[in-house]
Amino acid sequence: YVAEKSVHYDSSGTSVTFIITDKKNNLSVNYHGVLPSLFREGQGIVVTGKLTNSDSLQADQVLAKHDEKYMPWPLAKELIQGEKNAT
Repeated sequence: YVAEKSVHYDSSGTSVTFIITDKKNNLSVNYHGVLPSLFREGQGIVVTGKLTNSDSLQADQVLAKHDEKYMPWPLAKELIQGEKNAT
């Protein structure tokens, strides 16, 4: 999970540092690039990259996880429209 109040962007807005945690251990992550739209503090994420030392990771990729109830808006819109047409 992304630790609360741990996300910090550089002045250009293209690099970010944040802490991931399993509520017991913390790991500092450095990432250069665009974060997924679902990325936020308290959210589960998947990060790939290289450890630069025992408590820091240089991320190559950051993926935001969503819960099992997530539905992309285009699909949700189609289902809503289908329900309206069925009545």
